[in-house]
Amino acid sequence: MKTFLKIVAGLLLAAGLFFFAFYRTPQEKAFKQNLQLAQQGDDQAAVALAQAYLQGSGTKPDTQKALDWYEQAYA
Repeated sequence: MKTFLKIVAGLLLAAGLFFFAFYRTPQEKAFKQNLQLAQQGDDQAAVALAQAYLQGSGTKPDTQKALDWYEQAYA
């Protein structure tokens, strides 16, 4: 019985580590998608990216990067 519990605990730990390593929030997924689109010249994605940088949604807040993306979107 103890061996079984050790195996179950090990599997739960491995599943948790896998989930932690590879899970991305919806905000992180949207940020990544908008970054790819903005780098290809999509102005709407650049605005969304700038807003994400201002709000820290899916990334760390960065006012300078937000301003850079707003400038690119409205240039």
